[in-house]
Amino acid sequence: MEAAKKRGRMVDKAAAAAAKAKGNGCLTGGDFQGAVDAYTEAIGHDPSDKVFYSNRSAAYASMKNFEKALEDGKKCVELEPSFAKGYGRAGAAFHGMGQYEEAVEIYNKGLEVDANSAQLKQGLEAAQAAAASVGANPIAQLFSDPANLQKLAMNPTTMGFLQQPDFVKKIQEIAQNPAKMNEHMKDERIMAALSVMMGMGGPGGPGRSEE
Repeated sequence: MEAAKKRGRMVDKAAAAAAKAKGNGCLTGGDFQGAVDAYTEAIGHDPSDKVFYSNRSAAYASMKNFEKALEDGKKCVELEPSFAKGYGRAGAAFHGMGQYEEAVEIYNKGLEVDANSAQLKQGLEAAQAAAASVGANPIAQLFSDPANLQKLAMNPTTMGFLQQPDFVKKIQEIAQNPAKMNEHMKDERIMAALSVMMGMGGPGGPGRSEE
């Protein structure tokens, strides 16, 4: 309590519990933003409770805001390294972002804390399967191969694309999750990049726009 006062913050366990209960109700009812707001209020009343961050991570994940879900998952582990669910929250967030190897790593760390956690075991199996799927996918390999990215940087058709943040983000998304190719293939820049990677997009070749 005194430490919290020194930081200019009063801990109010009762108000935190009430906000948490409100957040739980919102989460169960599908009001994920309401849940985030309520858990944020709970954290404001008591920032030392790992459960508030864990629950908010779940709400963020339900909103597909995996970056924020990851932040809260990591915060759980920071507050209490023995809190197995925190590793699960972080692992689920990594999985949601398509960062399967990172998900595998954090799930394994969680299992070092709680070797019997069914949630962590299931998450680990799912992440391992996803990682294996990406590794075996030729499209993912094309877009994650540094040599192919160098081709894009050297080719006059595509070198300018690499200065465009939205293009770079799409390249990264496809490398992490090949299913994104279907979503992004309507972007002519992606198709031009694919041609270059496959050796068909040199000067005067497919994807080359002549002045």
